[in-house]
Amino acid sequence: MPALGGGWEALKQAGNDAYREGRFEESVARYSDALALLEECPLQGVAVEPQVEGLQDECAAHSRSASDEEAAALARAALAGDLQRVQALLSKPQRREPKPSELAVIRATLFANRAQAFLQLRQPGPAELDCSAALTLVPRHPKALVRRALAREELGKLAAALQDLEDARLLPDLPPSLAKVVSAARHRTSVAKAKDDTLLADCTEQHTLVHPHQTLRLHFAEPLPLDMAVGDGSAATSLSVNVANEFGLWRALDFPSLCTTGDTLPIYMRLRPANSHGAKACSALRLIVRQLDQPNGQEICRVTVDDVIGGCVCLGIPADGRALFTLQLVSEDLPLVTSTTAQPVKVMVELGPEEGAVQGRPVMPVLSLPFRLVKPSGKPSWNPLGREEVTSGDTLLSDCEREERGLQQKIGAHSCRRIAVAGMDIIVAESPGHLGIGGKVWDAALVLLQYLRLEKDKLLAGRRVVEVGAGTGLVGIGCAKLGAAMSLITDIAEVSDLIQVNINLNLQACASMGHAQAAALLWEDSPLLPPAVLVGGQVAVDTIVMSDVVYDPELYAPLVSTLAALVPTGGATSTILAHRHRNPEDHRFFTMLDEAGFVKEFVDLDAYGGMASIAQGAACADVKVMVLSRPAR
Repeated sequence: MPALGGGWEALKQAGNDAYREGRFEESVARYSDALALLEECPLQGVAVEPQVEGLQDECAAHSRSASDEEAAALARAALAGDLQRVQALLSKPQRREPKPSELAVIRATLFANRAQAFLQLRQPGPAELDCSAALTLVPRHPKALVRRALAREELGKLAAALQDLEDARLLPDLPPSLAKVVSAARHRTSVAKAKDDTLLADCTEQHTLVHPHQTLRLHFAEPLPLDMAVGDGSAATSLSVNVANEFGLWRALDFPSLCTTGDTLPIYMRLRPANSHGAKACSALRLIVRQLDQPNGQEICRVTVDDVIGGCVCLGIPADGRALFTLQLVSEDLPLVTSTTAQPVKVMVELGPEEGAVQGRPVMPVLSLPFRLVKPSGKPSWNPLGREEVTSGDTLLSDCEREERGLQQKIGAHSCRRIAVAGMDIIVAESPGHLGIGGKVWDAALVLLQYLRLEKDKLLAGRRVVEVGAGTGLVGIGCAKLGAAMSLITDIAEVSDLIQVNINLNLQACASMGHAQAAALLWEDSPLLPPAVLVGGQVAVDTIVMSDVVYDPELYAPLVSTLAALVPTGGATSTILAHRHRNPEDHRFFTMLDEAGFVKEFVDLDAYGGMASIAQGAACADVKVMVLSRPAR
């Protein structure tokens, strides 16, 4: 039951107060409590204050609306002439069941209010569904229409957002304050949609942003909670999913059957253990997954999988590249699957293709951040798509876990990627929203990693390796797993925290990983090199690896200077670069390399069996791998 008393009005007011003070999570919880109370106890819904004119008529009216017990007490007091008692009974608020239409307005308002709190929490998925729930109850609810449009804009559903904004604009009673929001949002969304439409319409196979050589990626629109309750009474967790290329763009025309026959892209959901306790728990968990219709949140289908080790749920993504699911975890053995301070049970949700590709197009899976399995809190679950509040919560976290979560929050880690190499999995978290281009996996890194796998004995085994411009650190972590004695993974200071998070993720899953270390390295004319690259005051690096670092002409000169500081003239350092042509000025970078004394040699990928052996299928075929050396002159 809700923690606050006083009925739904008090809970709504508490939610409003929390929202005004910026406590958005508490605001969501209070609105949820009010909705749960109205769902469970509608007779306690609405208070009616009595009119204090004409005691005789008032007593009669009161008796008609009061309970039998209250009416009898009022009659006894009136017969006894106890006016004080009569006044006391009459002044007591009565409770009556609200009419269905009245109850619908109350619930719609609560859904719309909670949606606004979700928007402030950057959770557009639940916000969209709350607004849809409100509009099901009150089809022309102004705030619900506008807030759903804002949620859909954030989710990238621009056409649906524009339709909501147009519907809101045509409302005769739209308040002036909302009219201003609608006007600004219509302009903003129209411009964004026109830009996307133009881009996609003009795309050819040679277009730098959308072409069939790219690996597609599945994405979670928002992060999953870091604590997931297990049990039949636990709340369902939302998973808003989309598929796009490395630039976040999707072109349905690349899959004609989606447009002509209404087929869906088949993807599979499974649980993966994130630590040893998670591995034991997965066999005792069942997945309950519902696929929802995005406009109104109605259930399309429901599937359940037992024993998800080796098993999975088959789902589908329609032609617009977006889908909405809910996930619930249940188990008959809570002691085995739920966490304690000494035994955190961590798993991850993975969505991906069955065998790495869909209709011949490689698709990169997406994973949630590792989350703990916990017992249900006992609070009522709130729909649609609430976040379960865990009463034990932070008290179960060890100091190490608190530090880890703090670092993930600092960098805005959102979800993870799993890349298989040499029979091992590399897990890297991404944070493009906070860290931009440095916060995501790019295609060239996939090619470089697979090339290094084939040349690990020559380039990595027992060697000191430095990754320059590492981003997520995928390649550097791969080097550590493939046998490097030391892998120093570098990027600017803001990105090095993401690298450390990813090192930690892989250490938890692979204790045998070689030494990996994150370090800040700013490209500049006289770079300050990390101490780890020095031995006896001299640079001591055997292999340098880089992928997708040639993208900004302003960085060409400082990058060449940094490479020159790391690679002494006449030394034996091997420098491997994976490069995709992105900028018409990138020839300037290679001219600067020549002037600094570097010699480049392209790797003949056909000698390794072609691109199919280097990367996934035909993807990334335009990525070139080259070896740089700096011989004495």
